[in-house]
Amino acid sequence: MKCLFLIVIFVFIPIAFGSEHVLNNLNLPKSHDEFSLENNDSFFDVFCPCSSFDKSLVNEAKELTFKKISKDKKAILAASFLKPFVLSGKKTIQERREIFHRLMLKKITLIKLSAIGLRYLYLDAIFKTPLGEKISGLKVPHDHQNFLHDVIEDFTEKTLPQFKKGHLEMVGGDLKLKGEDIDYLIVGSGPAAAVIGYELVHKGYTVVMVEQGPFVIPHSVKTTQVQELKENKGSRLAKGSGIIIKNGQTAGGGTTVNIDLAFPPTEESVRFRMNAWIKEGQVDPELFDVTKISKAYDWVKRKIGTRELDADEVNPNNQILWDGSLKIGATPRRYYLNREHETHKKLSALEKLIIPAMLHKKNPLTFLSEVQVEKVLLNKKNSNVIGVKCSRAKSWPLEGKLTNLHDEIVPSEGSFNLKARNVILSAGSLGSSVILQKSSNKFKNSGKGVIFHPSMAVLGVFDKDIRNQEGLTTSVFNDYFVTNPDHGYIFESASAYPWTIAGGIFGGQIEDTFDIMKNYQSIAGFGIMLVDSVSPKNKVDVNLFNKVKVHYQLTDHDKQRLKNGLLKASEMMFKAGAKKIIIPTFESHNIFSNYKEAHQAIEKLKFKKFQNAISSAHMQSTNKMGNNPESSVVDHQFRVWNYSNFFIVDGSIFPTSVGANPMQSIYTMGKIFADTIPAK
Repeated sequence: MKCLFLIVIFVFIPIAFGSEHVLNNLNLPKSHDEFSLENNDSFFDVFCPCSSFDKSLVNEAKELTFKKISKDKKAILAASFLKPFVLSGKKTIQERREIFHRLMLKKITLIKLSAIGLRYLYLDAIFKTPLGEKISGLKVPHDHQNFLHDVIEDFTEKTLPQFKKGHLEMVGGDLKLKGEDIDYLIVGSGPAAAVIGYELVHKGYTVVMVEQGPFVIPHSVKTTQVQELKENKGSRLAKGSGIIIKNGQTAGGGTTVNIDLAFPPTEESVRFRMNAWIKEGQVDPELFDVTKISKAYDWVKRKIGTRELDADEVNPNNQILWDGSLKIGATPRRYYLNREHETHKKLSALEKLIIPAMLHKKNPLTFLSEVQVEKVLLNKKNSNVIGVKCSRAKSWPLEGKLTNLHDEIVPSEGSFNLKARNVILSAGSLGSSVILQKSSNKFKNSGKGVIFHPSMAVLGVFDKDIRNQEGLTTSVFNDYFVTNPDHGYIFESASAYPWTIAGGIFGGQIEDTFDIMKNYQSIAGFGIMLVDSVSPKNKVDVNLFNKVKVHYQLTDHDKQRLKNGLLKASEMMFKAGAKKIIIPTFESHNIFSNYKEAHQAIEKLKFKKFQNAISSAHMQSTNKMGNNPESSVVDHQFRVWNYSNFFIVDGSIFPTSVGANPMQSIYTMGKIFADTIPAK
């Protein structure tokens, strides 16, 4: 897979210790010097203390990194851009390392991010070579390139579903179903969309589902690792804070790309939020009644296969969070996961709901992949919508992807319309907001008050084997502090490959990084997921040029609560036996040998832009449900205000954070909405 670029980021929710590179977002100079072997060797020496390693392994690693970087235009541009700072003159390797370290702390964003990104790219490449394997003690897994099957064509042929063909036609500028109208057009294919599509098909309605991303056969590739299955390849940055934003953009949405940490909507932390919504009149007390929520969620669990983990599924890495929690008197718990018991095979909405609906014998769901909805078509004569305007989305050449699911005739250029009696937006907090804002300036509340659940990591180095990649990588969490107003966060365990950790050890010199990586098999980690506050300044915005921007900054109160979370995490790590801990920050030295050192550094954190590894994978609350059209987007029946046949059902309708990982609550909202629609 071709590398994007910049900033490694620890993404514990939903992708364990995931890494992203955002040089793709920078406007680098277009001209560049030829990237030579000599240039590569010079940069390689900056990022790898070679003197203590076998010469043949080092030379092999240099050759492999050159092959990787020389194929990436953005990497070559970054290297050319930084070359005058680092390689010119008669500087020793140590002097060049110190210069590069200072570049990563520059106030000038272009220099800073170019340096961070090039550092990550080299460390990523180095730790995927035999040299990296020797340093970390972990052999690069066969599927690190994401493919789970040696012969993908054979796998595809054996598992290819036989969907209904030849029932679509183009009439003028409209794409239609032959001989019938569309009762419900669903935009998006994530958890709520999947439930609604499945239920409405079984109630006899004609349903078409439109997804901007590709349709990848379940289990054909390691979908949690494929960046092309995320919006903007997982490299969207929040304006104002530099936080990395991740949203699924593929058949099944977030359920296809996450690691399935399932927080039931009946959990205390979620009910705490829902009860507040009811009390404030933001939601219908009947629809959000705990009995109705429980019944809907029981249906979701049965359909998806959600289960609670057994004690013997907790690996040593997760045990660290368990032990550390008990040491501070904060009871830990084992996750519910959407995974099979024996194989731990991922269970997504695509596999469990969408494909079965597409294979319905009498009334199959029609699924259009790689089709972008540009806007909703509003009827100017009355208060309803007539459909959506679409175009062909950008297509990625992915293994395991199906195209032409129904032999559809979708234009490769230009736009076309899909007309329907009812339209449901289920494109997520980003997608649904963008479509609304592109449709009309009437939707003035859309995008406002976005919630992120910003997440940050703490690593611990122990004097025993942890082997965080062995067994089920995520099984333990701690929500003891989530409803406390001075805390309000959840600890979630995770794991990481060596190249991700090496690139993410911010603040330290390269020698520090390699000293830590020699102890890779003794590293454990977990993250702090903050339940953040609604701020009117935080929003999704589409400008006059149709450019999408996400504005987000932590409030002062949220910054303090995130500090509190880092302090608690550090305390747990040390009490669980860590000899050192690492916090991914540039703001100070970030490797600590005792709690006092860590405490002093954490208290001074200001969470400056691009200087801390903070990520977001739980966007919510951009199209809030409420009792007043002046302050919300949808009413208590999920209808967009003033439109009788236009609905939004996804995480964007939550008035605030739902209080935990939102996926199971979004599934449940889909079921509650579907239950309000009678059989045809």
